Amino acid sequence: MEGVLKMHLLAACPYTKEVWHIISTVLHIQNTTSLSETSLTDYWTIWKQRNDRNFDRAPKRNPLQLTELIREQAVDWCAAGAKHLPGRPAL
Repeated sequence: MEGVLKMHLLAACPYTKEVWHIISTVLHIQNTTSLSETSLTDYWTIWKQRNDRNFDRAPKRNPLQLTELIREQAVDWCAAGAKHLPGRPAL
């Protein structure tokens, strides 16, 4: 059951699908569920947003706002010296 829940959250729920659609459009990638095309920070940000929504810990973001947060975090990671964040120069 746990694997099904994770798959729903990270790939199948309507909210997450919209986030992945925005990311794939901006980065011109087709398979946003592939780790070779996305970054673990993307998954982490979606997971954190889910927890924030469930526990009222932070403002609820719409998919476009969450995508912008993912972009900002990628820029921060790159500025800190992270390399090989998939597709990030296009953000």
